[in-house]
Amino acid sequence: YLKALKQSLSEPSLTVGICGLTGSGKTSLMNALLGEKLVSEGARNSLGIPILCREGETRSATVHYQDGRTESVRGRKLTRSFMKKLLSLPGVVRIEVVMPGALIPRGVCFIDTPGYDSLAGSGEAVLRNILPELDMIIYVTPIRSGLKGSDHEYIRLLMNANGRMIFVLSQTDLESGDTEAGRMVRSAEAKIAGTIEA
Repeated sequence: YLKALKQSLSEPSLTVGICGLTGSGKTSLMNALLGEKLVSEGARNSLGIPILCREGETRSATVHYQDGRTESVRGRKLTRSFMKKLLSLPGVVRIEVVMPGALIPRGVCFIDTPGYDSLAGSGEAVLRNILPELDMIIYVTPIRSGLKGSDHEYIRLLMNANGRMIFVLSQTDLESGDTEAGRMVRSAEAKIAGTIEA
């Protein structure tokens, strides 16, 4: 299905997977790229539905079903509550979103993947199907959680399939500086830099 999407773009394309464990900030990153909170974070932990996003002229979403059917919605009808409804429909295998004014360069498609550790292993299965089509991976991990054993397993899988990876630390806005006796002894920026170096 990603090959069909690539062919539908009039320019050469780059397909970028947004990957990470459940709750890492993947959907928050995708919403930021879209320019609005279109998908509720944590709304699809167990659904295993990838969301493909690109910039385009007409605000729309195309829903693809297991039986090959497609259904489209355009314009103002595409809201956060409507997206939530689309994600709950039975038989949905993926949703393609086109958003005018998105912070996504023309010819680039971002895929918000389900968490690798999502329920019933659906996240891993979906990811394995998508991996061959990805030109690059953005791996999102929260700054406060550090890399866990499941992160290492996941990163190995991604690196074996696609060596082009960018790491993004999420939730850096939650970091605060350390103070002693009312004096700043280590700024939030220094703590973030220390995490990156480690």
